[in-house]
Amino acid sequence: MTRPALRLIIGLGNPGAEYAETRHNAGFWFCERLANDIKVSFGKESRYHGWVANAREAGIWLLMPATYMNDSGRAVQALAHFYRIQPAEMLVVHDELDLLPGRAQLRFGGGLGGHNGLKSLTSHLGTQDYWRLRVFLRDVFLLNNRRPTSWQVARLDYWRWFGVEIIEPPAHGG
Repeated sequence: MTRPALRLIIGLGNPGAEYAETRHNAGFWFCERLANDIKVSFGKESRYHGWVANAREAGIWLLMPATYMNDSGRAVQALAHFYRIQPAEMLVVHDELDLLPGRAQLRFGGGLGGHNGLKSLTSHLGTQDYWRLRVFLRDVFLLNNRRPTSWQVARLDYWRWFGVEIIEPPAHGG
């Protein structure tokens, strides 16, 4: 069985200035950095309840839901339904505290681990069978629970490594 192509990358986070720099927005930061690297821009799309970018050459949509984390499934469902994107063609990037510092884990399906964003997605999609990139940034947040500074991002070199991983996720289901 061949795996479906990745067509939608969702960065989970919370909108608003009071959340912009907290670890829960790691998914937003990932999408912002990826958009910058592939030279696409986000625009607010009210019909998809979020900020959307289309990397036409790669055939991939980027979505940062403008809903709060616990309602992010509504944004994902709206865009996925319109473009007929199946859950197995999605990658959800979110913060995670249960990994070693500076690590990420890519997997298909699995439990929700109490994550409200994943609960919302699963509820709206009707399945847990989508890709997840769990990002652990705890060492950056130990002192102030804020967005890493430029030197911290450079030192940890997360974003380039993640970009490679999401382009070719491992095959699943056989």
